[in-house]
Amino acid sequence: MKTNNVYKKGRVHVNTGAQDTTYERLIHLIGRIKPSEKIFDAGCANGWLGKHLKNKNVHLIGGDLNVKNTDKIKGYSKIINCDIEKNIPLKNKEVDTTISISVFQYLDDIDSALEECKRITRSRIIINVPNSKLLYWRNLFSPGRNANVVKYMDTKLLKNIGKKHGLKTKILYLSNKFDRFRKLWGNVLSGGIVAIYELE
Repeated sequence: MKTNNVYKKGRVHVNTGAQDTTYERLIHLIGRIKPSEKIFDAGCANGWLGKHLKNKNVHLIGGDLNVKNTDKIKGYSKIINCDIEKNIPLKNKEVDTTISISVFQYLDDIDSALEECKRITRSRIIINVPNSKLLYWRNLFSPGRNANVVKYMDTKLLKNIGKKHGLKTKILYLSNKFDRFRKLWGNVLSGGIVAIYELE
């Protein structure tokens, strides 16, 4: 079936330097990653999360479509090719935490993806997406810059999705700039939004 979903086509490109900063700040924000914790990286791409968790002594599983050169992806106990919207080949409650970074905005069916992540997860699901309010302003000055984004997501949408799936939601704001203002105006100024969905 034909799709415009760039996640499915494997055409999601990112600025590596910016991505490194995002992961470092994200890990600092979410905290509470325990040694030996079992984590599923939903949409692992080239393995950035593994790079930044390499000193945490966690059991990390990566999952993505069109994964190539898996032998070059370090920090994972295994990498699986899967569509997180349909079927993640893991058992119910197999992992403690699922983390998905800059993936959900590219998905056609975020409800199915969240439900599938919920199925395999015991404790919490952490989703990071670009802040749609900031994307709006970027598009005004750079039309077409975010043309690949399928779903523009904001705080309200992330809270409503959590409520719909019976999950307790905590929202954090992630930004490479304006850090001192993040707590006051994070909903507008932050480059990214982090939703932590608690299952326990």
